[in-house]
Amino acid sequence: MKQIVWEACVAGLVAVMCVLAGSADAYTTTEPASTGRHLAEVSETTSAGRETNEVADETTATDPEQKSTESTAPAQWSAIRLLGPDGQRLTTGSVWVSPEADGWGALPAAQIPMDQGEFRPKRHQITKALGSFLAGMVRSDEKDSLRVLAVAPGLVPSVVTGWAVTSGPLEVKLRPAKRIKLRLQTADGKDLTTTGATVFAGDPDHWIVPSVAGQGFVWPLPFRRFNEATEEAPGVYAFDADPESTVAAYVDAPGHIRYWAVPALPPDEVRRGEVVLRLPEPARLKVRIEPETPVTGRKPFQRLRVVVQPLGQDVLAWRGAVSRPEEAVTETTGTTLQHEFTDLAPGAYAVTSFAQHPRGWFSAGKISTVDSQRVDLAAGDNPPVTAQYWLKSVDRYRGDFAATVKVLRADGSPAAGAEYRLQLGDALYGPLEVSRGVTPDSGELRFENLSGVTETVFTTAPEARRVKPYDLVVSGTEVGRLRMYKFDEERRILEPLGDGEREKTFEFRLPPVVGDPAPDVEFAKVTEEGGTLRLSELKGQVVFIDFWATWCGPCQGPMASLNDLAREKADEWAGKVTLLGASIDDDRETVLRHIRRNKWTDVKQYWCGEDGPENPATVYGVRGVPTCFLIGRDGRILWSGHPAQIDKHKKIEEALAQP
Repeated sequence: MKQIVWEACVAGLVAVMCVLAGSADAYTTTEPASTGRHLAEVSETTSAGRETNEVADETTATDPEQKSTESTAPAQWSAIRLLGPDGQRLTTGSVWVSPEADGWGALPAAQIPMDQGEFRPKRHQITKALGSFLAGMVRSDEKDSLRVLAVAPGLVPSVVTGWAVTSGPLEVKLRPAKRIKLRLQTADGKDLTTTGATVFAGDPDHWIVPSVAGQGFVWPLPFRRFNEATEEAPGVYAFDADPESTVAAYVDAPGHIRYWAVPALPPDEVRRGEVVLRLPEPARLKVRIEPETPVTGRKPFQRLRVVVQPLGQDVLAWRGAVSRPEEAVTETTGTTLQHEFTDLAPGAYAVTSFAQHPRGWFSAGKISTVDSQRVDLAAGDNPPVTAQYWLKSVDRYRGDFAATVKVLRADGSPAAGAEYRLQLGDALYGPLEVSRGVTPDSGELRFENLSGVTETVFTTAPEARRVKPYDLVVSGTEVGRLRMYKFDEERRILEPLGDGEREKTFEFRLPPVVGDPAPDVEFAKVTEEGGTLRLSELKGQVVFIDFWATWCGPCQGPMASLNDLAREKADEWAGKVTLLGASIDDDRETVLRHIRRNKWTDVKQYWCGEDGPENPATVYGVRGVPTCFLIGRDGRILWSGHPAQIDKHKKIEEALAQP
């Protein structure tokens, strides 16, 4: 269950950041309910202090406005001040901050406005710029919370890592920069005489990815910023940099070369202040999108589109984000697209094909990914890339596998008379219904003609597209997933069920709903001494359970708010109310470190334990986090849903007032 939640979270974030600007709910969701009429029959970065910055020693100072928590209130944090080479405070400049999180690499940065000669980050600024998911990584008392980049005209940008937002004022002293001119030449050694190229240059450690939020997710914006060189004449660009450090460059000159990253300019030329850069011979790329079978009748898509985006290379891992990727796009309203890109720099590229549905066909303007391929280009290359899309048809997923499914209610009795549907998710057309009906008295269903795997298949192989997990939805709730295959340990390969095995048996329970008795599950205590807690031990109390995860951005604010409420009502609610955090993380130690770091110890913190049928999150049917349950003193569920949907304090008081 935890794996399902995490996969969907990462997949959604990457898809939105790297391909399309999208929107997201305040949930970290599970794999989308994918649907499916099938012929089934009834019978799922940087190291601290890397730069030799001169940071004033004010770490012992305290700021009266440092009392930040993980709540959504716009609490102010410590100030950031910029100093010139003479030690005087600067009145011009820019400051960018980004979260530091292990395993995430470079993250987008938020610009902090100057206020009365200093920069004072505020949570609502970071949330607005980065989205709630990434902003949730910034914690008020974590020692390595932020990476700070300070910039001022004519001075060398400076990076400070590992700055805690409440550790006291931060003063960053900037050094003088040298003005450097960069002259571009064509591949045959002639000066570039055309204008319109975009050139970025400077220390690669100072490159950033500005961003804005789109309802919870971030999207890099290609607007002008400090590391973009100024065009002084056709083909001649000027920029400020430290001549004694590594100076990288990025050139995007349509018609000559696109997406060219230079990890290091010649050091001698940089020190002289005059650099001549000869462009490489460009590569060409022929792209074609076509249907698997001829299109007859209504056209399946409103338009087809292909995007060629450079992949990260060496120190310029974000070079695709500092370019203008929308210019490497072509599209057509026909059923076949064919285009040749003629000015690509040598390197690795992601060639991604998209299809946009007509309005009213599946959903208004929905865009689906047809295909994505990696292509490695050398100078002068001209390889063809072909992608094929398929037409909407459930027959595509027919197979000779079968499944028997037993559906039980939360109390273990057969789920008789419940409406159900079996569905799968087509990558292009969305939900496809496989079967629907009403469960018999036995609660047992049988599905045939399902697709599965008879031999090992890589998940990236074209054959894998015809193998999908089936989602079973009962009474409007997705209760389980039918996979007629197995994953390898790294989830990169689909494997057969067994020697000649073509049938599989599943058992799913309906999650409890409002009015049902709360299932008596067992939680593991997060504290070092360990131990367990059964929910039945709290009988007679009002219990509020928050299922959450340390890696879930949208979970952080609600958990901080719940902890505040627990601290505020500790005496009044003692013995009457239990506020319980139930983490679905992979291990207890991670949860313990996280709650200690954030000081979320007023809430009774527990861990759901290993995956399995008895896992509390599984028993309660949690398909996304955060998800909360309010249980009355009689042990019945009074409410469930997202914590933002209710006033917790008011709802708990109402529960206490019930007999």
